[in-house]
Amino acid sequence: MARIDDGNLAIWTGGPAGSFGNNLYLVVDTASGAAAFIDAPDEPAKAIALANEAGVRPASILLTHSHGDHTA
Repeated sequence: MARIDDGNLAIWTGGPAGSFGNNLYLVVDTASGAAAFIDAPDEPAKAIALANEAGVRPASILLTHSHGDHTA
């Protein structure tokens, strides 16, 4: 897992995860603690582990497209 910081945003990455071996992306507003997954793959245990490592409880999953491995 890696973390990239840009101002008040932290982007956590992980993976591979899901049936297609996708990356995990978790965006965190470090000022407010708000967090969201971007195109989360279909392997919730790895997504939960990434959120736990980041110390957040994401409230959203943002989808950029409707592939079944993200919408499942």
